[in-house]
Amino acid sequence: MRLTQTELDRVLVFSVAEMARKRRAAGLKLNHPEAVGLLTDEMMELARAGASHEQVRALGLSLLAVDDVMAGVPELMRGMALECLFEDGPRIIVLASPIEASEAEPPGAITLRDDPIELNVGRDPIAVSVRNGSDHVVNVSSHYPFYEVNPRLEFDRPPTYGRRLDLQAGRSVIWKAGETRMVELIPFAGLGHVEGFQLTLPPSAVTAEVSA
Repeated sequence: MRLTQTELDRVLVFSVAEMARKRRAAGLKLNHPEAVGLLTDEMMELARAGASHEQVRALGLSLLAVDDVMAGVPELMRGMALECLFEDGPRIIVLASPIEASEAEPPGAITLRDDPIELNVGRDPIAVSVRNGSDHVVNVSSHYPFYEVNPRLEFDRPPTYGRRLDLQAGRSVIWKAGETRMVELIPFAGLGHVEGFQLTLPPSAVTAEVSA
């Protein structure tokens, strides 16, 4: 017997669901994979038996309660989506919150302070006017060595060696075609020597170029 990858995945879901049913019958709370497996298997079987989209979705929203699962599982299961095979073909069902979360704080929750957090304090920023000389949008991420950004970005490059955008990690700045923007750059931490992506000059070479 040969099974496709989809069929193999279905067998795996069924196996996890069977384990979840056994543990649930023994009075054990389900962990995240067990809860997802049980919910997925029950919904798929109901659809396969000829139930409507609304009936299958209603089952998904009522099958498990917060007392059936371990702490933190309801939060992990938010935004669940699965494809069920109905009589008229496969259809996707999206469950925003299949298990209503408790009011208790889940394990590993991150609690943020109310007061603002200052980034890059005392990092000696410099302001640079940068123009996009191309006819395409140019995007520069927070930690890309600014000295080596797209050559179509026009600005005074030597003073930017060893610096990056003064942004939160993961953010970026976008220049539209022909757009000029003023940005602030800060030095990289540590020794300030960064192995770049397009070209790499030693700090002495850049210093000499700036002095000249």
